[in-house]
Amino acid sequence: GFGFSIKVISASKENNAECHCCIYISKSFVLIITAKDEGKTLYNSFYQAVNNTCGETMTSERFIYLYFDALMSDDGKMTEETEYSINELEERVIKDIKSSNVNEQILSYNKKLMLLRNYYEQLIDIAERLYDNENGLFDSDKLSYFRMTSDKAGRLRNEINLLRESLVRLREAYQARLDLKMNSTMTLFTVITTIFLPLTLITGWYGMNFNNMPEISSKYGYPAVIAVSITVVLICILIFRKKKLF
Repeated sequence: GFGFSIKVISASKENNAECHCCIYISKSFVLIITAKDEGKTLYNSFYQAVNNTCGETMTSERFIYLYFDALMSDDGKMTEETEYSINELEERVIKDIKSSNVNEQILSYNKKLMLLRNYYEQLIDIAERLYDNENGLFDSDKLSYFRMTSDKAGRLRNEINLLRESLVRLREAYQARLDLKMNSTMTLFTVITTIFLPLTLITGWYGMNFNNMPEISSKYGYPAVIAVSITVVLICILIFRKKKLF
C-alpha cells in the first residue's frame, strides 16, 4: 500500500481552520484517520467525494481525486474574494483614504497566503508521488486522476503566488504614501525654519543694544524693524510659492 500524512487548511474558513489526517491507500480500499478536524472539513469532504460518484465504479484512484477535489472545492472563490479585498485596500491606500492598521492587514494576508501556498505545494507533491506509481499499486489508465489533482493544486498555487505579488505592490504603495507624507511634513518644517531664520538674525542683531546703535534712540526704529521683518517674510513666501514648495 501507500500511505502519507496531510495537513489540510480550509481556505474558505475565516480562521484558516487546520486539519490533520493520515491516508493509507491499497488496491481495494482507502483508509483515512483524522487527528484533527476543525469545522468538520475532512468529514464533509469525505461525504462529498462519496456522493459525487455519479453511478460510476468507485476505485481508489477516483476516490482520492474526488476527495482532494472536495478539499479544494471552495478555494477558487476564496482567492477571488482575497484578490478583491487586496485590490480594495490598495485603492484606499493610493487614494489616501484613511485605513487603520494597514500593515497589520498586509501581514495577515501574507500569513494566510503563505499557509495556503505551502498547503498546495504539499498536495502537488502527494499527487505527483501517486502519479509516479513507483510500487505499481494503481492502474496506469487511472493515473490521470492524480495528474488532474496536481494540475488543480498547481493552478491554485499560482493564483496564491500572484496574490502575494499583489501584496508586495501594496506594501510598496503604502510605503511610498508614507514617504510622501513624511516629505511633505519635512518640507513644511523646512519652509517655516527658512522663514524664521532671517527674523532670528534680525532680532539677534538688534538685541545686542549697543549704545552707538542709532535705531535705539530713533522713534522709527521699532516700526522699521517690524516693516523689514514683514517684508522678509513676504519675500520668502513669494520665493517658496514660485518654487512650488507649498
